[in-house]
Amino acid sequence: MEPDDYVLPELRAVDLEWQQFAAQQMVSHEVLVNTELSIRHEIMYKALVMQLRKYVLTDTLARDTYSADLEVPANWWEHWKEQHGRKWLGPLFMDRWPVRTVNRRAVIEVKRCLTYPEAKLKRAPDGFGRVRILEQTTGPYWEPPAERI
Repeated sequence: MEPDDYVLPELRAVDLEWQQFAAQQMVSHEVLVNTELSIRHEIMYKALVMQLRKYVLTDTLARDTYSADLEVPANWWEHWKEQHGRKWLGPLFMDRWPVRTVNRRAVIEVKRCLTYPEAKLKRAPDGFGRVRILEQTTGPYWEPPAERI
């Protein structure tokens, strides 16, 4: 279709109205007991963030650490060359100045624990309520490169 062939749509009256929209999430009573609610406007993402925070009795079962050695581009320029170098700079440039990489180690920590969200301190030790298993991950943390380029 050529630009001259484009036909503008017929102008007509527009009837606009306000409609209400909502976001809703149901939270059980056991979660709401002794819970803090915070609401903030996240300017960077232009969004409203609602956060529920609560202290819960836990019994840690295990802590594991997993790591992986990765070869990554040395800096942003090397990353750009890896992604777009052949197209923008050509194969001769890439053959002459290949992408420099560094070895990095990513570390992830995993914590497994039993949680007792219904527990009240006034209860006897056998009256903690239903137990829930929780697995938390922390990371990845990037260890610094072994040598500076």
